[in-house]
This record gives sequence, C-alpha cells and structure tokens, in this order.
Amino acid sequence: MVQSPAPVRGVLAGARRNNQAATAVSPTSHPNAASSGPAVVFVLTTEIDWAVVGVIAIGSTIGGQVGAKVGRRLDPRILRGVIVCVGLVALVRLIAG
Repeated sequence: MVQSPAPVRGVLAGARRNNQAATAVSPTSHPNAASSGPAVVFVLTTEIDWAVVGVIAIGSTIGGQVGAKVGRRLDPRILRGVIVCVGLVALVRLIAG
C-alpha cells in the first residue's frame, strides 16, 4: 500500500474497516473554497459590467431549468450524443480560433 499523509490514511483505513469505498477527504474539497478567494480579488481589481453578469445569470438559471426538464425526457443515448457533438464543436472552435 502506498503511504499517504496521516489524516488521509486515517480516513482510508476507517472506510476499509466498514467495507465502504475508500475516499480521501481534503480540507479544500468544497468547490467554493478554492475559487472564492480569486473571485474576490477579481471583483475588487477589475471593472465588471454587472448588466452582462445579470443577463448571464438569468440565462444560466433558465437554461438549467429547461435543460433539466428536456434532458430527463430524452433517451440517454440521444442526450449523450448531443453532449458529445456540442463538446466537439466547442473544441474545434476553440482550437481553430
């Protein structure tokens, strides 16, 4: 077994004793922990067009709600295909400039 830091080793050992999947827990595993500091610095040091931020927030909220409802009704194979196609188009556009 590969040696790991003591706190992680303790978590892994406890998980194995209880026949659970071994997972490592990190103090920075919360998604906002690593991104809130840089976000605050960005907001304080740059000029932000809050009207655009509002439009993006509203569009994301509406898109998330509609997308969830439509996505649940689609055949998973079709949804997966659409996601792959959109990702490939985005990748090509990103690389092509």
